[in-house]
Amino acid sequence: DIRLPDITPAMISAFILEKQSGNMAFSSLKGLYNTFNQLLKMAFRNDLISFNPMDKVQAPRQAKGEKQAEIKAYSEKELLYILDCLKNEPLKWQVYINLLIDTGCRRGEICGLKWDCVHLDKFYLEIKNNLCYTPDKGVYNDTPKTGKNRIVYISAASADLLRQFQQQQKEDIQELSSLFKGMLEKKDIDVTKQYIKDFEDHFAPEGMVNASYKFMIEDRKKSLIVEIVDSKLKC
Repeated sequence: DIRLPDITPAMISAFILEKQSGNMAFSSLKGLYNTFNQLLKMAFRNDLISFNPMDKVQAPRQAKGEKQAEIKAYSEKELLYILDCLKNEPLKWQVYINLLIDTGCRRGEICGLKWDCVHLDKFYLEIKNNLCYTPDKGVYNDTPKTGKNRIVYISAASADLLRQFQQQQKEDIQELSSLFKGMLEKKDIDVTKQYIKDFEDHFAPEGMVNASYKFMIEDRKKSLIVEIVDSKLKC
């Protein structure tokens, strides 16, 4: 192990040259150089080292004849084909794919969108969240990869899809609310029937009795009226 103050420019240069001779891609070498630079710059600012050795390390250069990795992207024809196929897919997938194409945002940033970050009247989104996943943490919310919030503008077509999706969500919530309310009402009826059955099972008439009783049952919205007419129970 090497102590932080003992790291020299020569050691870092030798390490980078070793990786370069091992056919490490130029983009990876640049990333390695930048990582070292940021870490040691932070160490210098926090007085952990007396100077930043990266100030004397030459940045890696692309080898002659080495081609930079080609960026793969869909052609206009391929994008039009994808958008055409989306017409037969559920609305949520239409929104998701359209926003990826329209904004160039990362998948996690689109999945992390909330309605308070969607400004349909002004056609822009606030990118504040980044939905991530790891086997240890599961799904969790993080900041954007750049560490900064940003604004991205969207097309009228994307805004229209978002309006449709927002309306669909409202309708889904209303449907679930109605379903849940119905389940509660059914449960309430079932509980009331059980109370009545208990009264009937335990009712023992004594002579000719006529009476009316009102029972206030805890946690129930309605009272239970029990009438005894000619010694017969009516609920």
